Amino acid sequence: MNSVMQCLYHTCTLAERLKKLENDKTLGRVLMATVKVMADLHYHRNMRESITHLKRVVGQKDSVYRDSEQKEAHDFLCQMLVWLDEDTTLSSKEGEEAEKNGKRVSFIASLFHGTHLSTITCEKEPKVDIITNEESFSNLSLTLTRPTTLQEALKQYYQPQGLEWDCDRCHTEHDCQHKISLTKAPPVLVLHLNRSSASPNSEHKLRVRYPLDLVVDVNSAGSSKRYYSLFAVCCHSGTMHSGHYTALCRTGEQWYHFNDTHVSPIALEDVLHKPAAHILFYEAKE
Repeated sequence: MNSVMQCLYHTCTLAERLKKLENDKTLGRVLMATVKVMADLHYHRNMRESITHLKRVVGQKDSVYRDSEQKEAHDFLCQMLVWLDEDTTLSSKEGEEAEKNGKRVSFIASLFHGTHLSTITCEKEPKVDIITNEESFSNLSLTLTRPTTLQEALKQYYQPQGLEWDCDRCHTEHDCQHKISLTKAPPVLVLHLNRSSASPNSEHKLRVRYPLDLVVDVNSAGSSKRYYSLFAVCCHSGTMHSGHYTALCRTGEQWYHFNDTHVSPIALEDVLHKPAAHILFYEAKE
């Protein structure tokens, strides 16, 4: 929990927005508890009490978080983004327009949510797209099966996949093609390095080479690119069943290693060569 909250705190746009809510007593319970944690981090106060309170609040939302056992960081992050999204609303023109269109947009969604176009294609000639949907996402979970680079893992993620589908066009179930493409890239891109296919009891982790600067292809009306910079890494040491989480976060030009209450500077070279990297946080460049 600590490592995820450090990464969220170092999401500058989020931290600035939450700081403005410190005196707001009308917030939802998860949002209010998160604001307290962020305030303790900002003012360099001991965060034990606020973290304990946040754990109690999320435990009331989901019984999984009631005990003292360590939870998977990616699962916790995903759930936190859902709860924070529910607790917030966007007070901008964009939010007002979204309300008019019957949609609810929060500033969490405006920061973390991107859009995929999901297409299922009947492969029988002539090929026809039988289903096309827009789908929102808050992070991408990249399945790793071998040592690779982050760019290769992203390329594999967006490769078309075979799918057994009950085809309305053919009125029978047969192999179709499922393809997702990125049509809207979020300001904050969160990438989970999913090593679940590896041996669960092994402490040896598949290495992923990830860059400081990342370029992502966006297939909107006209193909374009979005440029990102790494600002935080949630790390996990140990096996899939046990271990310890830490965070690497950038403040200005300096990177720091956050290990519970211990904080120490770390060289950028060491940040980019962490085999324990578990979740990568990238922010879009202007």
